[in-house]
Amino acid sequence: MKDLSFLHISKWLIKGYPDYYFTVDKRLFNCKTNRFSKNTVRRYSSGYNLNGKFITRKNITPLIYKIENRSVSL
Repeated sequence: MKDLSFLHISKWLIKGYPDYYFTVDKRLFNCKTNRFSKNTVRRYSSGYNLNGKFITRKNITPLIYKIENRSVSL
């Protein structure tokens, strides 16, 4: 049996939520559970559940900051 491992490259971090980051392909990844978080809709608001709290996309954009380039040798 073959072991497959995937590398998710983080590009944007979220202030106040160190376990979550957006990858290069703009998907939200949870480091604690090793799963992607889906975009959810509550009533008319689109957003994400971060640590059990629903945050709209409008409120999450000021919290996002880009990671500076760093070299990693594998």
